[in-house]
Amino acid sequence: MQFTVIIATCNWPERLEQALAAVRRSIEQMGQSQAVIVSDNGPDRPAEAVARAFADRADFPVTYIKSDPFSKAAALNKAIWSSETPWVAFTDDDCLPDPGWLAAASKHIGGSDVNLFSGLLRHVPPDFPLPRWLNNDELPWSPAFVDYAPLPQSGIMDDNERVPFGANLFVKKSVYEQYGGYDEELWNRCGHAALGSEDAEFAIRVRERGEKIGYCAEAVVEHPVFAERVTRKYYLRHIFHSGMREPYFAESGTRAPYSYLARSMLTSLLKSAGSSITGKPARAMYHLMEATRDAGEIRGWQRYTPAS
Repeated sequence: MQFTVIIATCNWPERLEQALAAVRRSIEQMGQSQAVIVSDNGPDRPAEAVARAFADRADFPVTYIKSDPFSKAAALNKAIWSSETPWVAFTDDDCLPDPGWLAAASKHIGGSDVNLFSGLLRHVPPDFPLPRWLNNDELPWSPAFVDYAPLPQSGIMDDNERVPFGANLFVKKSVYEQYGGYDEELWNRCGHAALGSEDAEFAIRVRERGEKIGYCAEAVVEHPVFAERVTRKYYLRHIFHSGMREPYFAESGTRAPYSYLARSMLTSLLKSAGSSITGKPARAMYHLMEATRDAGEIRGWQRYTPAS
């Protein structure tokens, strides 16, 4: 089995270098020629030097392409249509595939009839102290700690399972030819809030059209925890963006009234203040994230819904 490994990258040259080194080890373990495409959607193109240096040392095809700034969907699409293999494999510029990543995926393809499947994502425990408010058991979403293991073992996922992350994803190219690529309108409508939703939108779309999604527990990608992401600012920005995306993914007729969202936000803010006063920083952060998500959804509906 031959893959084209696609990495969309935006302004993380040092982390891209580490990701490419991990991809190289996985390709070497496969024992046959694969291909790599680095699609750079960074405005200053810092990845170009890293990608070209990697290509000079590689004994397999490495392609560097420039994409529209910031839009990850556009970067992924450009790479997909540039690929020449039956299957494409995706990881991110801040991730580290295991040496057996591609070999496990190839074996999974041989024993399954799915055209799209994910692998296991696990975070790398941080080597630095965490703040008191960061208690993952009490927070609704912990974006710095990325894990994805929808099933206890490899198999076909039910339609109610969480859709895959693009950091560890394998798709037959014919799926894109049949259903279309990633939705570039996400960037046009959501801006920076679109980041991280391209893969979810695509998986939801193809699953709704009858495509089954598989899971390969043996194809492992590690996602480091970075210190600059273990901050209140980072968490709140991500949950605000999650709320902003809600109108784009919401089913018709499910819009919550502004008055309801405003009351919910105020209630959560009061709960956050109360938890902070009583010395419960994790609980205070939980309620603050709830309020921030409500604020993001209000902003999203204001932005995406025409005034009546």
